[in-house]
Amino acid sequence: MKCVRSRIRRPIIHLPAEEGGSDLDFCLVNSETRDREPWPSCPRHILRVALADLHRETGTRLVTACEHEFTYSHPDIAPASSFTLESIRRFGSFADALADASEAADLGFDTIEPEFGVGQIEVCTEPRIGLASVDNIVFAREVIREVARRQGGRASFLPKPHPDAVGNGAHLHFSFLDDDDKPAGFDPDAAHEMSELTRHFVAGVFQHLPALVGFCAPSPVSYLRLGPHHWSCGYAAFGVQNRECALRICPSPVLDKSKRGKAFNIEFRPMDGTCNPFIAVAAIVHAGLDGVRRKLDPPPLVDTDPADLTDDERTRLGVYPLPATLQEAIAAIEADTDLAANLPAEFLDVFLSLKRFEATLGDTLTPDDLCEKYAYAY
Repeated sequence: MKCVRSRIRRPIIHLPAEEGGSDLDFCLVNSETRDREPWPSCPRHILRVALADLHRETGTRLVTACEHEFTYSHPDIAPASSFTLESIRRFGSFADALADASEAADLGFDTIEPEFGVGQIEVCTEPRIGLASVDNIVFAREVIREVARRQGGRASFLPKPHPDAVGNGAHLHFSFLDDDDKPAGFDPDAAHEMSELTRHFVAGVFQHLPALVGFCAPSPVSYLRLGPHHWSCGYAAFGVQNRECALRICPSPVLDKSKRGKAFNIEFRPMDGTCNPFIAVAAIVHAGLDGVRRKLDPPPLVDTDPADLTDDERTRLGVYPLPATLQEAIAAIEADTDLAANLPAEFLDVFLSLKRFEATLGDTLTPDDLCEKYAYAY
């Protein structure tokens, strides 16, 4: 498989056809008005504005990477035990094809590995800067789908393939670089190695978590995945390597303090494959900037499952429940007027109208029917 990605005028993916098939060609562009001005509701433009605000106010650029979890189904592949050599061998030709596509298209797949769920695979992308990193989220999803199709299978990024399945997330890792390409989010001498920028940014994200969940997990199926004991998150909590926290510090594995900053990052766990990643990341940036402007501090770190804490312990640690339904997430967006003010009014009005429709539709379906209805959309 040969694949070409343009680095010149616009991001383009081209996968030549295999025998008996057709080429895959697509690109990402900004929507404009008839006057050739940016359309305010264009998702890529919304993210461009957020990233420009970040650079203007902090002198830094956002670096992100994504963990894509998805369910791969194929009529000739039976499931195997989780996290085993056998499980990745059964996906062998598919994994090899993914690796080839990643290398040829410069998608930067760092790892391709079997996950805990039946047929579940995780592809982690390398960190990239700014808009290009979020473009890469879209490219990765579509190339994974195409490779699966060519293998005679199907890849689904649905947060829950069925109600009892292990959930699929799209965990977002982020950090910051200054204009000299030096890590700006890391301070080896600070508490938990978070720079002042990271500390305030994380605090802003934490402050706006309920509304952010509405942008980052925007389908009724999303809330079958989110919740306590799901390795996702049911509570707004902040920890170190704690899978049940919505935000967690991912310490650098590098021992040399002068080099540790390149791998240090923060993970945002609520995001899933039903979101528009441009809108999700833009909302996260605006939330983080609110914390920077107000010089907020993050809450105490949580080192256990927040669901196992008492009410008094959760109060002391600043832990609170996240939206448990799409309706609750919509209400959180509507209540968070500070965050909403950073998004175009027309976009927000249409987004909320569509989500209200989806929420109402979801109320009429059983969890099984809900998963089935969304299965072929994602």
